[in-house]
Amino acid sequence: MRNCICLLLLLFVLASPSLSEAAVTLALWDPGNSPITNFGWSIGLDGKTIEIYETWTSSGRSFIWFNGLTANCDYTIHKHLINQTGHDWTVFSNELLDPAGQWSDDEWDVQPYPDWVPDGWSTSNDEDGLSFSQSEGGPIIARTSDSFANVYVDEWQHNRDFVQFDDGLVSGNGGTDLMTFGIRENFNTQQPFLLAQRHEYTIPPPPPPPPDVPEPATLLLLGAGLAAVGAVKRKLK
Repeated sequence: MRNCICLLLLLFVLASPSLSEAAVTLALWDPGNSPITNFGWSIGLDGKTIEIYETWTSSGRSFIWFNGLTANCDYTIHKHLINQTGHDWTVFSNELLDPAGQWSDDEWDVQPYPDWVPDGWSTSNDEDGLSFSQSEGGPIIARTSDSFANVYVDEWQHNRDFVQFDDGLVSGNGGTDLMTFGIRENFNTQQPFLLAQRHEYTIPPPPPPPPDVPEPATLLLLGAGLAAVGAVKRKLK
């Protein structure tokens, strides 16, 4: 009898998650002010696929709170959107935010923070462990949309994690879209973070580099060359 009880306890421990491993949790960060009136989520049997369901009934920005993601694991996010705002969407942006002051990497953030970033949170740079599963060679998980043909990313240029879908349309009278992208948390801390999302928002592309200005020595050589050409022309006359 004792052997049976010990065996059952062993099986229970092996089948249970580690006590140090937090369960994955998602929630609306500020539900009272969110333009999303119907929110739900589920995680697949593989533990790495997260389905998110959102019905938007007004314009604005919304934040999803993530917690307990396993470190060094790429999660596939399927975001099911319903647009009931009465306004068509032509763009939809997603950006990661990490807790402010939690890491010494905050010094890499672009300052000042945008005014929409909630108190206690900061934009995500390449040193905080968060990413949209990007790598030097490109995204690990494909970024796709049923309604938008183009994906604009800003992951290196401005020290942030930003993915925007555009070049398409989601009707404001019940139009739907399915977005797919990846999220990764590299640090073994299971830190909470926010996914900021908004429609009708675009990030301006980085400014073009300034035109090359010839150095003084180059200008002197150019002037001497033009003078020589002028002298030759006068002799030929």
